[in-house]
Amino acid sequence: KDAAAGNFVFTYQSDTHDLHMTSLSGKVVTFSNVVFPYGQEQVNQTVLRQRKCKDKKANGKPISWSVEDHGDYYIIKCLLDVEEEVLVNFSTSDGVIGVDCNVNHFAWTDVSKDGNFLGSGTFSFPLDKKTNGQSTKILEAEAIALVDLAIRKNKPIVMEDINTTLSKTGDAYGNKKANRLKSVFAYRKMAQAIKSRAQKLAVAVLVVNPAYTSIMGKLKYM
Repeated sequence: KDAAAGNFVFTYQSDTHDLHMTSLSGKVVTFSNVVFPYGQEQVNQTVLRQRKCKDKKANGKPISWSVEDHGDYYIIKCLLDVEEEVLVNFSTSDGVIGVDCNVNHFAWTDVSKDGNFLGSGTFSFPLDKKTNGQSTKILEAEAIALVDLAIRKNKPIVMEDINTTLSKTGDAYGNKKANRLKSVFAYRKMAQAIKSRAQKLAVAVLVVNPAYTSIMGKLKYM
């Protein structure tokens, strides 16, 4: 936190988008055109704030970087402390977007303030034969679409409490492929992707115990 760039190994130039890395041997390696599709403005603001900070030991913030070598390409990540959005839409006066996490899709339902059905749909994400990294990217993309829907509807999201949802992993599907998909990893990634995207865009995520919700829905809409 007391480094001029928030890091003694990495230095990011927000104006040119160059990332400089000092290796163990002292050689400086430059990654050109490091631009993030999401969060670029936050990176620029954090780097600029750190440079302007006069008492870095007291008020400085560390900026962490990671470079992953994937052979034909590199993945560069920037890790920042992001302040939680204060103006979050918690209001249910216009209704909510209910979300159900399943093995290969998010099922969503738009309900009014009285719980009446207004619309529904799904966001699919085939995770079969995908690596952990690929699965994460796929889930994040669908989470973005889901949160964008909530923004258009101007409603918070209601989803199952992940701790109780994990009990679903014990279901007997009858084949190993489905059981692997219905894993602790997948459900936690689903919840993490939705909550992370919602926090960035100031959309509230309300968690509820899913017990008997399917029965209640069946009785209400049958």
